[in-house]
Amino acid sequence: MSEDIREQARKRIQARRDFWQMLAVFGGIIVILVVIWAATGAGYFWPMWPIFGLAIATIFTALNAFGPFNRPITDAHIDEEVRKLGGSSGS
Repeated sequence: MSEDIREQARKRIQARRDFWQMLAVFGGIIVILVVIWAATGAGYFWPMWPIFGLAIATIFTALNAFGPFNRPITDAHIDEEVRKLGGSSGS
């Protein structure tokens, strides 16, 4: 049981690290795109389209790392679901 918890904790920590790393890379990409845009005449702000795509990817990565679906399933969750199904809990 403790190995399962350690593996869940490792995955959660890795997901958070991946999010912060991705955020830094996306920040760098956005800066580069805006500099290119500014250096080429600063007309129509075309970097908004790749920034929009990066923002969508960032939102989904953040939900994976910090969102409600990243919580581990506990015995209390299982007991609650069993009660909802009309059974009796095992503990």
